Amino acid sequence: MGKFYLNVCLPPTAPQSLRKALDAAMTPFDINLTNEGNPDGEWDWWHIYADDEHRFVPDRKTTVIRA
Repeated sequence: MGKFYLNVCLPPTAPQSLRKALDAAMTPFDINLTNEGNPDGEWDWWHIYADDEHRFVPDRKTTVIRA
């Protein structure tokens, strides 16, 4: 299975709420959303691919996600 990077566009979100906001945005596309699978599923795991210091691009606050 190949890996890919994607941008997730979120409304302004406090850094401490970022994980919760990403979970909400990514959940509908989880292959394992139900025991029967998910026809809209695109991934089976994901993580933020940056440390806290480099997580955001200045001015755009873009987070890099690896899925």
